[in-house]
Amino acid sequence: MTKKRLGYVSPELAAKVLDRAENQCEWCCAFQQVGDFPHNIHHLCGRKVTATKFNLVLLCNKCHREVHANPNSGIDLELKQNLQDRYYSMGHTEEQVRELMSGRIY
Repeated sequence: MTKKRLGYVSPELAAKVLDRAENQCEWCCAFQQVGDFPHNIHHLCGRKVTATKFNLVLLCNKCHREVHANPNSGIDLELKQNLQDRYYSMGHTEEQVRELMSGRIY
């Protein structure tokens, strides 16, 4: 029996994220070039939060490294604020948004 690792993204969910991003980094808009390292699917709210197409973004290697090297960078904060605003626009309460955002409000 194999353990399900935290942060696992199913192929179906990954396909939804890739389709939405149209093979571009969702921060700097860099296209994924043939032969380059593949873009990465990044969990905005951490891997312990249930992965949905809303809290996952496609980032190029450069932007993904920047987010992990400096978690409070402009990239990470703006992406999280955009996600939070999306949840509010969907009619979620502050308590629900806080739960969806791994306990934080940005």
